Amino acid sequence: MGTSKSEDTLIFLALDPRVTKYKKILRFLYEFFEKKQNIDATDRFNIISFIENGPIYFEDFTYNGNYIIKTIEQYIPKIKRINTIGGIFVAITFIIDIFKLVGGKAFRLIILMDKNTPRLKNIEVIRNLTNKVVEFPFYIDIIRIKTDDPKEDAKLIRFAEQTKGKVYFVRNEKDAGKVLLDLAEKKEITTVSFGDKQEFQISPENEGFFENMAQDPVEILNPPGSFRCQICGEKGQLYKCPKCGTPVHRECLAQWSKYSNIGLPHLFRCQSCFNLLRLDKDFVEMIQTGKKPKEDIDLFSDDWFSDQDALLREQDSEQELIFGQDPMPMEDNEVENGLRDESDEVFDLQKDTDNIEIIFCPGCGKLTTTEFKRCPDCGAKLK
Repeated sequence: MGTSKSEDTLIFLALDPRVTKYKKILRFLYEFFEKKQNIDATDRFNIISFIENGPIYFEDFTYNGNYIIKTIEQYIPKIKRINTIGGIFVAITFIIDIFKLVGGKAFRLIILMDKNTPRLKNIEVIRNLTNKVVEFPFYIDIIRIKTDDPKEDAKLIRFAEQTKGKVYFVRNEKDAGKVLLDLAEKKEITTVSFGDKQEFQISPENEGFFENMAQDPVEILNPPGSFRCQICGEKGQLYKCPKCGTPVHRECLAQWSKYSNIGLPHLFRCQSCFNLLRLDKDFVEMIQTGKKPKEDIDLFSDDWFSDQDALLREQDSEQELIFGQDPMPMEDNEVENGLRDESDEVFDLQKDTDNIEIIFCPGCGKLTTTEFKRCPDCGAKLK
């Protein structure tokens, strides 16, 4: 039986202002945000587009759709050099960073394209990444406005179907608005729900990817005498969450992971801040199977994600715009002022993917590509 979750939705405006009426699209987006909030007040939003030097987007999802629309509206005259594949990569890696910190969400990417949106290049690289994040769960829907490119359409349909999403073909901005309102409805999720002790199922081949996203609890050396485990209330050897600093026993975390894991018993959410944590797989199994006796801990309640929503609302404010670097920059002969070269044939996929890989930065843990010698976020040298 299908269920639904609170949704964080990222809108990628891969549109050329010279052929698409942006103000109309933004008005329809406002209606989209408003409808989603009426359906579920815990839903949040973000927008990504491109200016001359690279992508722009907000630092976090926000409940305030009106604010991000008004902010993006100021940048319409500067929107150019849309990089479709680079924008999708930025969108997915942004969602990955949010997933590390927020639990119980479904993530959505809605891409709006027009006839001048550059064709997808390096799509196989993105497909490989999408195969992993689809288990969040994650959905991609695409709206194509006034396009006529059957080969590209077929490629996009296959790409969207990878996440159980769809491609919608419309004649004008008004029709795009109607599709947006339809997309405001919740996605139905058929995976295991969190109430069944996990967020979703993870495929064995993706286990390493999710392990790389999680953080290890940090041992607290010489803790003050007043420090106690925030799960069981006792003293002893304590560890802390790297994000919020909550002190806990590793054994208690291993028990808590029964109720907050993300589909693998040793990958789970911090009980205080929802940060994604990990423990040694064998250690967790030893604790949970009773090979090392420890009193069972059952702190899970249906209010846990309500607590998260309250925390996110406290942190929600007028989000700052991020002016990012394009992770997959296009060559000058591939694009002119953001427009697709009409003489281009569909890109050769083998040629596109030979020299580009998606990797985790050894410094900050964020995803980046081998296009860079150093991480754009922390400056660490990449292998």
